[in-house]
Amino acid sequence: MQAAIALMWLVYRLYIGNLLNQLGVGAAVALVLFRVEDLLTIAIEPICGGISDRLRFSLGVRMPLIWAGVLAAVGLFMLIPTLRLTGLGVGLILLWAIAMAVFRVPAVALLANCADPQKLPQANSWLTLSSAVVGGVRPWVTSLILGLGAPVAFGLASLSLLSVAGYLSWADQRSPLLVDNSEPKSGAWWSPLVLAQLLAMGLGFGWGVRLTLAQVLPRLLPENSSALGFSLFFGAMGLAGIAIAKITPGSKESQGFWLVWSTVAAAICLINLGLWLEWLPRLFFGLLLTISLGILFNGMIPWVIGLMPQTVGLAIGVYSAGIGIANFGANWLIPNLVTEWQLIVPSGLAALSWLVLGLVVGMR
Repeated sequence: MQAAIALMWLVYRLYIGNLLNQLGVGAAVALVLFRVEDLLTIAIEPICGGISDRLRFSLGVRMPLIWAGVLAAVGLFMLIPTLRLTGLGVGLILLWAIAMAVFRVPAVALLANCADPQKLPQANSWLTLSSAVVGGVRPWVTSLILGLGAPVAFGLASLSLLSVAGYLSWADQRSPLLVDNSEPKSGAWWSPLVLAQLLAMGLGFGWGVRLTLAQVLPRLLPENSSALGFSLFFGAMGLAGIAIAKITPGSKESQGFWLVWSTVAAAICLINLGLWLEWLPRLFFGLLLTISLGILFNGMIPWVIGLMPQTVGLAIGVYSAGIGIANFGANWLIPNLVTEWQLIVPSGLAALSWLVLGLVVGMR
C-alpha cells in the first residue's frame, strides 16, 4: 500500500505543474496549493485514524473506510489530467488530497493485525523496503513516467492502488485476530501525555528525515552520480531494516533500545559527515548512517502501535500529523540551507532532530 501511495504522489508531482500551467495557474499559486494539501493531511489523518478505530470496535474491521478513501481517490485521480476540459480546477485536486488522507493511516493500522507485537518490526520491514524501492527508483523512472503521458500514467497508478487495496482486503479477511477488538473503557481512549509524545516523535522524525535526505545527502553525492547514490542509499536502508528486524529480539525493551541508540548513531554520523572531507571517513559514516536510518524507518511504526495498542489508528494518525507539521515547517524555514550554508549546519540540525527523537522515545 505504501508503495502504491508513493507512486500516485510521484505521478501527481511530475505532471501537476504542466496541468496547472494549462489552467493559467502560476508557480506561486501552485506552491500555496501544495501547502494547503499538507495542512489538510495534517488535520485529516488523526481524525480518520480515530474513525477507523471506532469502526474496528463496532464492526471488527477498518476496510470500509479504506475502500471509501481508495475509490474516491482513484476516481478523482483519473479526472486530474482532464482539469482543462472539465473546468473543475484546483478544487478537484484538493478533494483528491483529502481522499488520499482518508485511507492511508487506517491502512497502516492494519499492520497490528499482521503479527504479534514482538514480530511487528519484521512485518513492517517489508513496508519499509517497498517505500525504499520507490524512493530508490524514482530518479530512473521519472523520464519513463513522463513519456507515458498523463492519461496512461495516472491510469496505471490508479490501477496499482486498486490492486493493492484488493489484496489488502483479501489478506485482512484471512489474517488471525491478534488485537483486542473490545472498546476501551470510558476515558481510556487516549492520554494527552501519550498523544503529545506521539506528536513530538513525528516532529523529530520528520525533521530528521527532511534534513538528512534533502539537505545533507545531496551535498555528499557527486552531481554526476547522485541518482545512483540515492538509489543505493534507499536500497541499502531498506535491506538494513529487514536484516536488523530478523536478528534482534522483538521485546518492547529491545525495540526501544535499538531506536534510541540508532538516533544517537545517526547524530554522530551526521556530525562527522559535516566535518570530514576525505572520502574514506565519509564512506564509513555514510554506511553507518544508512543502517541507523534503516532501523528507525523500520521501527517507529511498531513503537507507535505499542504506545496505544487499542487505538492504533489514532496513534499512527497523530504521529503522522507530527511528521506532516515538520515537513510543512521545513518547506518554509529551510529551503536555502543547501546552497547558502556550510554542510555542518544542516548536518548539525539533522543530528539535533534525531537526538530529540531519541529523547522522546526514551521517555517511556
